[in-house]
Amino acid sequence: MTNIIIFPQAKNSTDRLKILREKLQALILEHDHLLYQVCKNLKVRYLLEFGALEYRFIELSMKKDRLKRKLDLLYIKINRNEKITKEYLIEIEKYLDEKLSSFKERLNQQAKDLDWAIDLSEKPLMNPEEMLEFKSKYRDLVKKLHPDLNKDLSASDLDLYYKVVDAYKNGQIDLINLYHDLIIGKEETDLKDEKLIDQEIKRISENIEKLKESIEKIKDSFPYDKKDLLEDEKEIENEKEAIKNVIKALLKNIEYLEKRIEEITKNA
Repeated sequence: MTNIIIFPQAKNSTDRLKILREKLQALILEHDHLLYQVCKNLKVRYLLEFGALEYRFIELSMKKDRLKRKLDLLYIKINRNEKITKEYLIEIEKYLDEKLSSFKERLNQQAKDLDWAIDLSEKPLMNPEEMLEFKSKYRDLVKKLHPDLNKDLSASDLDLYYKVVDAYKNGQIDLINLYHDLIIGKEETDLKDEKLIDQEIKRISENIEKLKESIEKIKDSFPYDKKDLLEDEKEIENEKEAIKNVIKALLKNIEYLEKRIEEITKNA
């Protein structure tokens, strides 16, 4: 049997490939931890602190916008010296229902998000030991199943990887334990060909850069961009007060619009 000799240059490339794989694995874990654990917890905290106020803000903004549009449509009739009838008022309401449907969708989504946050907040949290084990086993599964680390995954392994990610996202430690027990260790294939090693180095290097960009986007976006706010109780109270002041202004605006519409339509 012929022994395969790895020349020094190839050995250096092999070492570099090993380092890059480890770096990619670390970035995958950082990315998933940020996205599925840190950001999830930040979103829950944010919604518990501000969700009800934001729901009220969206609700009143929708009402104010509806009244403003209704008043504008009424002024069109007045400026044309046309009579405002009950039939016309019904047409306006139907028109506004259609035009403001996106506001209703946003309001419904806010209600769903708030229910989701309340539901999660009532579930027991993992203790530090459980979290450590949870992350460790997820790390093992990522190493075995992540498509960026294993370019020749079978369709069944890829499907299993997606199930593992879902379990991690939902904090299902029992399911992660089950998947961890079910995964059969696979021997890593050593690349002997220098050209193949270089191709793999290029592929992994590109994936590393993509992950770095993704991590930065996560940190610049909601809910991670609220992290500093949520760590400062004084800032939380200031933010709540600011939203309450906006709500007060909306209520005054709504009161004015309702009175004006009532004056115009009282003889309809």
